[in-house]
Amino acid sequence: MSTMAALPWLIVDGYNVIGSRLPMHELEAEDLDAARERLVARVAAFAHGRYRAVVVFDAAGNPRSDGTPRHVVGVAVIFTRAGHQADEVIEGLARRARERGEAVTVATSDADTQWTVLGEGALRMSARELEQAMDERAGSGAGEARLGSARAAIGERVDAETRRRLAMWARGRA
Repeated sequence: MSTMAALPWLIVDGYNVIGSRLPMHELEAEDLDAARERLVARVAAFAHGRYRAVVVFDAAGNPRSDGTPRHVVGVAVIFTRAGHQADEVIEGLARRARERGEAVTVATSDADTQWTVLGEGALRMSARELEQAMDERAGSGAGEARLGSARAAIGERVDAETRRRLAMWARGRA
């Protein structure tokens, strides 16, 4: 599986995963931007070489959100269009990938979304299962990348401008 097209999809329900783990949930309460950044960095490290990853955040209540995917550290990040829920975007992404014959895993603990994607041939992973898998991969050192001669977590490679832009997109000011 050397080409990106050969990799299966990993579609992550962003706020669902953030809310599933106490440290992330606490970070969300303190600094939502930081919680999103941390999740995207963790997904990027976990997915690298294994999945094409998409993290979907619900921005249905944000009238300026247009649903345009942004690419951050190798992960497509989508804030849903105004009036659209993350679940419907996740289900649509999974459906279209399966229609193309591509393998898909959806990470969410939302039961309705899980049943929907399972019915369309995708695999499902709970938010807790994804967190455990990311923890295991990070513990193996697989979430680290070479930066010159120093080792650094992928989250440390996200520059300030990318973090600023992610925060702006989340607020619908992109």
